[in-house]
Amino acid sequence: MSLPPLISYRPITTASFRLNHMFANNDTTTELAETRGFHLVNVALHALVSSLTAQVSRGPLGFGDVTALLTGVLFALHPVHVEAVTGLVGRAELLCAAFGLAAVLAYDRAMRYGAGFTWVVVSMALVLASFLSKETGITIMALLMLHEWFASSSSGSPSPSSSSSSSSSTSSSTAKLYRSSIIIATLAVFLKARQELVAGNFMGQDGSSSSSGLAAESTIDGDGGNDLKLDTNNGTGGFLGLFGSGVVGETHFGILDNHVPFIEDPLSRRLTLLHSYVIYAKLLIWPMHLSCDYTYDAIPMIKATTDPRNLQTAALAVL
Repeated sequence: MSLPPLISYRPITTASFRLNHMFANNDTTTELAETRGFHLVNVALHALVSSLTAQVSRGPLGFGDVTALLTGVLFALHPVHVEAVTGLVGRAELLCAAFGLAAVLAYDRAMRYGAGFTWVVVSMALVLASFLSKETGITIMALLMLHEWFASSSSGSPSPSSSSSSSSSTSSSTAKLYRSSIIIATLAVFLKARQELVAGNFMGQDGSSSSSGLAAESTIDGDGGNDLKLDTNNGTGGFLGLFGSGVVGETHFGILDNHVPFIEDPLSRRLTLLHSYVIYAKLLIWPMHLSCDYTYDAIPMIKATTDPRNLQTAALAVL
């Protein structure tokens, strides 16, 4: 049976790779030097994410300075991050995390200053950047909602006096609803815009994007082929060209790249997907077997409810 490809939309990640490629060509033509540049950016991004982790621990999570510092150090040195840092494809995770953590910090600042419209907008822009780095960045929206409604009062505005507590409580609830409505509206816009872009509805009549310049197309087909084309002579150049032509930053994933979405039985597909969280949890505790990329059958399919791995999934859900 012929299965349609999945489309990934990560223009910021794509642009970062192309910038790496451009600067490498300006300095040297050796392949080794160009590769070092890619790795250097990944290491720098990991340092940034580790710093942001410490800041989120100290601010939104309310940890003490020492605890926050240790949290950042533990994050920086945890072996599981070898996957994202040393594997160039991990650039997506690094950018997604950096923008996502920055969004949490910006939103926390909005909560500390009442309605904080400006900081909410900054936070939404950072969530968008995280989303355009890797699709899982959209989950930052859920974290912001949880922080909005369940964060301790110490992370919000100063405590009111007893004489004004009632009016302050009403004002606080209004601010929460105001900020939450912005999150929900932004989420709807993000998802609709991505749907239209991936469907090609924002492209020209000939199926090509209006942007030109450094055109590129990354295609990973069902046969496992990976074709990356960089054409610096296409169009007139310019910043938008960094994001490529056609559907900006578009990548097609086939069954050999990630077989789970292509599992035909819905129950089997869901059980296999849920079990992947067990694998993540194991790696956090004992990062013994790491991989830069989990392709076909790296996570063997769960074909029945009697598979003993389902017990591990259930145990993790209980925990």
